Amino acid sequence: MSLLCFLAFIFLPVVKCFTEVQMALMVPNDTHRLFSVDIVLPAVNIGILRARSFLPSDVNFTVHYADSKCHIGVGINEAIKLWYAGKVHVFFGPVCDYAVAPVARQTRFWNIPIVSVGAMAAEFKKFHVEDYPTLTRAGAVDFTVFSALIHKFLDQFKWNKFKILYEQQGINVSDDFCKIMSSSIYYTPSNKRKDYFNLGDLGDLENIIISEIGIGYGGMYIVWLEFINGKRDTTLIPPPLQPHILVDLLFFFFGDRPHFPK
Repeated sequence: MSLLCFLAFIFLPVVKCFTEVQMALMVPNDTHRLFSVDIVLPAVNIGILRARSFLPSDVNFTVHYADSKCHIGVGINEAIKLWYAGKVHVFFGPVCDYAVAPVARQTRFWNIPIVSVGAMAAEFKKFHVEDYPTLTRAGAVDFTVFSALIHKFLDQFKWNKFKILYEQQGINVSDDFCKIMSSSIYYTPSNKRKDYFNLGDLGDLENIIISEIGIGYGGMYIVWLEFINGKRDTTLIPPPLQPHILVDLLFFFFGDRPHFPK
C-alpha cells in the first residue's frame, strides 16, 4: 500500500485504495515431493484468508504459480520471468537448496523478500548478510542447528572419531538432501577426527565397515535416520561390547535403512 493510500486510510476512512499483492509461489509440481504444489497451495490459501481477516477489505491477493522443478536453472528462470512481468511482490519458494540459492541471491538486487521452508544448508545462515539478505527461512529443519546438536551428542559421550555414510538421493525431500546434511555435520568446526562417504561410490556396506572401522576401534554405535511418511525415525544400535571396551566411533547413515552384515 502506497504512503498516499495509507494516509488516506488513516484520515479518511471512507476512501478506498485498491491494493493488489502479487505473490509468486515457486514449488515443484511433482506429487512425490513433500512440498509439491497440491500440498502447499491449500496452506497458502489459508494464510490469505487469515490475512484478509485483519487487513482492509480493499487489499487483494493474487498467487502466481511457477513450477521450480527443484532445479537450479529452472527456478531462477521462472523467477526472472515473474519479476520481468511485474507479477511479484514476494516469493514463496523455491524449497530445494539448489533451486532457492540463485533466486535468493538475485532477490537482493530486486529488493524483494523471499520466504522458503527449505534453504537448509549451513551456507544460507553463514552468508545471510552478504548473499541472502532478503531470505527468510521458515522451515523446521536447519542443518546448522542439527549439526551443532550432533556434535553436542558426540561430546556428551566423549566420542572423538566418527564417520558418516550417506546415499546421494536417500531421502526424497530435496535433491542431495543426505549429502548436504552430511557435509554440514562434517564441516562444523571441531577437533574430532571425521570423514564422510557416499555409499554409492564405495560399494557394499559390509566391506565399508571392515575397511573403514576394523577391530582397532574397539566397537561402534550405528545411527541411521530416515523419513517415513514425512516423520523422522532415529535409531541407535549399540554393539555387543564388553563393559571395559571404550566406544569411540559413531557411524551415521543418512538415507534408506541399510541392510547390516551379520
